[in-house]
Amino acid sequence: LGRQAIGFGRATFFTVVDVLAPFGTFQVDQEWKSGVDAFDIEWQAFDQVALGFTAAAESDFSNGAFLGRIQPTFGDIDFLFLGGKRSEDWMAALSTSMALLDAEFHGEFGFFFTDGRGVPQAQIANSTVIKAVVGGSYTFQLLSGLTWLTEYHFNGFGLSDIPDQEAELLESDWQARFLRGDFQSVGQQEIATSLNLTINESFSAYSYGVVSGEDGSGLASVGGTWNYSDNFSLDLNSFIPWGRAPNTDSGSPVLRSEYGASPWTVYASMRFYD
Repeated sequence: LGRQAIGFGRATFFTVVDVLAPFGTFQVDQEWKSGVDAFDIEWQAFDQVALGFTAAAESDFSNGAFLGRIQPTFGDIDFLFLGGKRSEDWMAALSTSMALLDAEFHGEFGFFFTDGRGVPQAQIANSTVIKAVVGGSYTFQLLSGLTWLTEYHFNGFGLSDIPDQEAELLESDWQARFLRGDFQSVGQQEIATSLNLTINESFSAYSYGVVSGEDGSGLASVGGTWNYSDNFSLDLNSFIPWGRAPNTDSGSPVLRSEYGASPWTVYASMRFYD
């Protein structure tokens, strides 16, 4: 009971079931997850089945989250069934992961039963939204380990044609959903892939990229970490976008692609530990 970091699901870049303060797709510092004020309880009902319940209230009690879960495990396959209320939406979702031929595969699938606000293109009727993430990873024996990971994301809250639906970006209900983490992409379809190389105990390097399945624009990142000691580390990251730039002929910019308006960025951080 109290402020705590609570995370659900198996996905890395995108998420369906992690509905409490999820990481952003391009959030550099993921060492610490944002906490939420919540009551969380879990009961190991059987050797391979756990039951849980989470209640996380916001300033307005009606906007809180009340989620029940069942987590069964069968050998190398685990499942998470999650359902309940998240703000004004009711949801039902499944997360699973498995090991197969030394590789890891995972998926998350969910239905969000909304009131229609902030939903530009519902998949069922006029208010039910579908979200899904499927992906996998494999680690190669190179130096101290090279891990390749890729994911496909379908975001039912997103936009399928950004230039023609730019007005949706200014709609307050849609913005509220985006800011609280209901989805991690503006577009409906995204593909992400990454390579993470651990050189030794002190050095690691990584690269990843996200491509919009709607317009082909994207954003790539290259970076690395130097752990000088147990008390100090240095991170360096760069972000390189591509895609059609905004149209400014009318005097105000009009988006023509999901990532075409993103800036080139270099990000450096130093961490000190006591």
